[in-house]
Amino acid sequence: MSKKQLILIVMAGLISFGGSFVFGWMTTEPEAATAQDYPDFQDVPESLDRDAHMEPEQFGEPVVGQVEGRMSERQVEDLIYDLRRKIEEYEQKMERLDTEKRRFDVTKESMREDIEYLDDLRVELASSVADLRRQRDELEKSRIRVSEKERENLRAIAQSYDRMDAQSAASIFINMAQMRETSPQIGQESFEDVLKILHYMTDRTKAQVLAQIVDKEPQLAAVLSSKLKRIEEE
Repeated sequence: MSKKQLILIVMAGLISFGGSFVFGWMTTEPEAATAQDYPDFQDVPESLDRDAHMEPEQFGEPVVGQVEGRMSERQVEDLIYDLRRKIEEYEQKMERLDTEKRRFDVTKESMREDIEYLDDLRVELASSVADLRRQRDELEKSRIRVSEKERENLRAIAQSYDRMDAQSAASIFINMAQMRETSPQIGQESFEDVLKILHYMTDRTKAQVLAQIVDKEPQLAAVLSSKLKRIEEE
């Protein structure tokens, strides 16, 4: 049983009890007073005592205040009306409270969903940032830097390869690049040397050499073309 139903039952009981009390009060006749109840008036003359027992109509005047001290029917109706009005006000108040509670629950649920969405978004952003950092680190590692000291040597070597025929230069570069398979550390340095020399060769000779490498090692030619753009001068 809800709190609202319990209060309605209590109010109905109060109304029933009040109605019964008022009805009993209005229908109960007052007891006649006797001489023993008023000892101070035991010596009243008989004529006065006889007059006291005369009917109200014998006095020729209407009885005023005959139901004084009793609640009239109008007063009972007003009391019942007030109780009903209070019950209605209570019900309206409970309805407003229920409406506000529902609104609060909806707002609370919406806020919970927003918090979950923001948490998911935060996780996604953290993952994206981590991926970007990893890609940046990989890019930094993949860059091939040329120091100022080795720049002049590389230019001189590149001029020598420019004077060679493209087929011979391509064969040398292929052998240098394939050293990574037999000796990873030395082969990686040789592979970077091939890229640096190609970087400082003239565009015309560079294109001819890459064309020869494509005929013999097409996959190597693709890797060299991709890595050439990652050379940076310090």
